[in-house]
Amino acid sequence: LVAAADALRHGPKRKLKAVDALAREAAKLDLGECDDARALRGAARAARAWFAKVKKTGIERGEASIAELRALLPEAARIRVDISGDVEVVEQASKQVCLCAAPAEGAMLACQICAATFHARCVGRGGPDLEPTKAKPAGKRPGPMNAAQKKKARLAEQDRQRAAAAAEAA
Repeated sequence: LVAAADALRHGPKRKLKAVDALAREAAKLDLGECDDARALRGAARAARAWFAKVKKTGIERGEASIAELRALLPEAARIRVDISGDVEVVEQASKQVCLCAAPAEGAMLACQICAATFHARCVGRGGPDLEPTKAKPAGKRPGPMNAAQKKKARLAEQDRQRAAAAAEAA
């Protein structure tokens, strides 16, 4: 219990389920009121409160604004429980698309330097010679991804980066 609470303060973050299990174990051992058990419960409460705020933004329905999501990221960094998967989803959903901040639709161009995505019409490109990329549904933000989806997205991004590097080298 002491090691777990110490890890919450200084060491690597633990998953919420692990923190909950340790807090329950502390309660079973009548250690529920010690400082370390309170630290565990407090960390779990902070994580749950953050999850509630994320849900309240409407991210699951694609209604969250980029500003709302970005405002939640600093708070997530202070939470001493591992919520990295959910933070990744919020970071992805809070990325601004194009200069105009409109949803990705129609022909899109990706910058090879900064990986930002722009509407072809907004950067003065377009026409029949431009092959459109797959557009995301208008106004939709990605929902939470499971581990397999995250891995697939990460591998696809690595493939895109390798292809871009190869094209640039050629």
